[in-house]
Amino acid sequence: MRELQNMMKLHTDLVEMMKYVRDQAKEETKLEVAECMLDYGIDSKLVKSITGIKRIQPKGKE
Repeated sequence: MRELQNMMKLHTDLVEMMKYVRDQAKEETKLEVAECMLDYGIDSKLVKSITGIKRIQPKGKE
């Protein structure tokens, strides 16, 4: 019984880690898309609106 509980806990932990990785990947992709849009000269307000990013950091001020 104890072994089953441990396996269920490991499964739950693994699912949570996978969700975290998925969310981080989505956020990184959003930032990459925003950077490309800015590189192509698209207005920063439009970039924020499309990507959902709240604040765009000017290049060189990271």
